[in-house]
Amino acid sequence: MSSILQVELIEKKCDYYQFLSQFMSILHDGHTGFYNLDDCNEGDSGNDVLPFEIEAAKGKFYISKVLKELTETIPLGSELLEVDNQPTLDYLNRVYIPFAIGNTFQSRLKKALSNFSIGTYKKSITIRIKTPQGKTEEKEVAYNTYANYNNPEFISILKEKREGTDLFMKKDINNIPFFYFRYDDFDTDKVSPILNHIAEEVKQADYLVLDLRRNPGGSESIADSVLMCFLNIDTLKTYQSITRINHALKTAKGYGYPEYREYYEGIALDTLPESVLIKKNLPLFDQPLFILISEETCSAAEDLLITLKLHYPNRAILVGSPTSGSTGAPLIRLLSDKVYYRICTRAPLLPEGLFEEGILPDYYYSSSWEEMVSGEDRIFEFVGKIFAEKHKNDGILYKCTARDFNDTQYSICKFCF
Repeated sequence: MSSILQVELIEKKCDYYQFLSQFMSILHDGHTGFYNLDDCNEGDSGNDVLPFEIEAAKGKFYISKVLKELTETIPLGSELLEVDNQPTLDYLNRVYIPFAIGNTFQSRLKKALSNFSIGTYKKSITIRIKTPQGKTEEKEVAYNTYANYNNPEFISILKEKREGTDLFMKKDINNIPFFYFRYDDFDTDKVSPILNHIAEEVKQADYLVLDLRRNPGGSESIADSVLMCFLNIDTLKTYQSITRINHALKTAKGYGYPEYREYYEGIALDTLPESVLIKKNLPLFDQPLFILISEETCSAAEDLLITLKLHYPNRAILVGSPTSGSTGAPLIRLLSDKVYYRICTRAPLLPEGLFEEGILPDYYYSSSWEEMVSGEDRIFEFVGKIFAEKHKNDGILYKCTARDFNDTQYSICKFCF
């Protein structure tokens, strides 16, 4: 069925928004998509939500949040084994992941987990769960939470994650001091004075940890300024990129002149030079550096990593899981106060294999469900062990890459779990 005919058959606003979202997701780009902030949870007029939400941990899916009235019926922490008689990942791959915004599987999966709880009002699904006590149960649940419950209250098993910027000294499992830099965004314009203020304290650390696991981006220039603090350089070059060329006259000529055909077809590209930044009023932190990454590391945070991997590949050890795999400059168009779309206007021009599946870690680490529930962040123990091994071997260190953790049961992005 053609897209035009599908649009003509749509009767409800929320169905139209869903169609636009699925249409934009075809491009599989994290900076291109349709965004609806309108309220479609209105019973018969649109969508509603399930009485629970799920999270992924090491290839399995767990009930992370449940409607307060149903905590005994759907116990928190239960493993979601199947949905409508399909393994959970197969169900997500069929129903949600193909329509999620993102370039990489790990990015689309993250968004699919958020979208899983939203669906057509009154529609039911059958789930099979394994409770924390090991009992397997089958239940039918419906997308009717807002319509059926007054002021629905959800209970979560996961501890709320802290957000923001943290800069302080810590000690690892071997009592070795390291300095911890956490940036959950690159939107602050106070990088230089803050980092200069802590420069003397940083000197007391044996190694450094830069945490970008929850950084969705922000200003590329701020990200590059942070990067320069870890490089003994005066000038930083980033990377080349490509952008689409819009030229009305050449587009018009493209109908009849072959040399302008690319303009007519809308595929003419221009190569943009790398940015060049001069280091000014920034400290130098030259101890061994570990950078923590995840599927939530995106955009300007990935710009930092791309520049690092291209020009200074031995400066840092990356620990965590593959990044989102999306950067660029999105053009934003508003359709209303609450509805808009974005189209990416720039793509990095990089060596093959560097960015197609996101930036890959040197050492793969993924939190277990038990860690997530307890709120422990044991990645620091893992980093401490790597540093101790490096120190013991006088800098000779075996790097166990993410690809060493392939699991053949997953046909896409085998190192995501």
